[in-house]
Amino acid sequence: MDCKGEFQGKIIINGELAADSVAVFIAEDSLLLRKGGDWMLARKQLAIMPFSKHMLFTQDVRRLTEGYYYDISGTRVGGFTYGPLGHPADGTFDYRPIQSIRLDVKYYSDQVTAVLTGKTEAGQSAFGAKDVLEPWLFFIEFDIPRAAMQQFFELSDATRDRLIALMEAHCPPCVPAALP
Repeated sequence: MDCKGEFQGKIIINGELAADSVAVFIAEDSLLLRKGGDWMLARKQLAIMPFSKHMLFTQDVRRLTEGYYYDISGTRVGGFTYGPLGHPADGTFDYRPIQSIRLDVKYYSDQVTAVLTGKTEAGQSAFGAKDVLEPWLFFIEFDIPRAAMQQFFELSDATRDRLIALMEAHCPPCVPAALP
């Protein structure tokens, strides 16, 4: 049961806009985020493990109304990669391990918004163990529109209808958030 989609959003790394849309892929136990539409070129990609679609999806009225968050830190919670840097199949990627990350989720009457903020540790270049890469601060935001929720979260018609009714009854209209 994989969830995947490309959504309006942004990726900001060290204060610079790296993407104005976000490709989202949730596998059984991980979340992958990268620039939307950038499938064949060298790219930055964030991986978070462990992760579940239920960290984004809820039908709990209190969570729908108030929003919720997760603070994640540890020694093996994911990383930012950049690559491939050589031939597309050669596996050369720069790697920066995640030091900490926060996921904020807010439901609105017409969408769910996810915001991830965090920092990496110093990284390692794919071309040499001596090449230490500076840590990154990052901000990633993406919006899953109501019309895309059924396909993205793989919801039955009944679950989709219940979620939409809950969102309309309990969630405010979307107000665009300011950049950090």
